Amino acid sequence: EGPDELPGWHGAEVEVSEILAYKPELIHLERINKKDAPNLPHAPKYLSDKFSKPDGRMNVVFEGYEGITMPLSHADYIDIGFMGNPFRGTKKKGEIIFERVSSKCADFVKELKKLKVTIKNRKFTEAT
Repeated sequence: EGPDELPGWHGAEVEVSEILAYKPELIHLERINKKDAPNLPHAPKYLSDKFSKPDGRMNVVFEGYEGITMPLSHADYIDIGFMGNPFRGTKKKGEIIFERVSSKCADFVKELKKLKVTIKNRKFTEAT
């Protein structure tokens, strides 16, 4: 179906869909040039071409190795204010997302309610 358009990142398909479902007046896709989407991240320009940046997590990839955490400013790896493709968002998708997430959250709470919780008081001693 084509390259990953990072649907779950800031201002992309998932966020736009959720807002279109419940507060559509906050979405202004007319302010975005369609040629800018999908807006995909890149390694910061101050790093060599041995680095890449596939998404918005706090890591960079160095020569294929993904385990490097490196705090970065959003502006270091994204040239405009969103990451992904906001034009893929729809009201219907937002409604489906909210239904699935709220249903799963309710199931999670029901499952937690089955746990037996024992409250204990711990005695803390002074460090010597």
